[in-house]
Amino acid sequence: MKFFIFFALLAAVYLPLVENRCRTTGSSFGPSSNRAFATQLLTEVCGEFQGTYGPGQHKAICRNGRDGGPSFVYYIKHVSGGYRPIGHTECTDGLNKEIVNCDRGGRTAYKNWEYSVDPNKKPCH
Repeated sequence: MKFFIFFALLAAVYLPLVENRCRTTGSSFGPSSNRAFATQLLTEVCGEFQGTYGPGQHKAICRNGRDGGPSFVYYIKHVSGGYRPIGHTECTDGLNKEIVNCDRGGRTAYKNWEYSVDPNKKPCH
């Protein structure tokens, strides 16, 4: 019984820390080549996202696809208290999950960061 209670408490603590929502409407990534290009862009995008963020601070970057493919809006938000730096690996890992796991992009909130990638038919302005 103690074993069950331990895991129930552990789940109650950690489950609320991740909330994933794949988009169900809007543009999709389309062919796998578009998804691969969105992933390629993460090196540049996460280089621009690197830095220290305060509570609620966020940043969005739009990048055009290639050959008439979709554009991509990348977004991060610091969702915990205090100031926290985000490095390249943490940024890349979080955003890449939204590309790989969601056909129409998605938004996931973890303990410290919220990540979003949104493919769009219209080019960036």
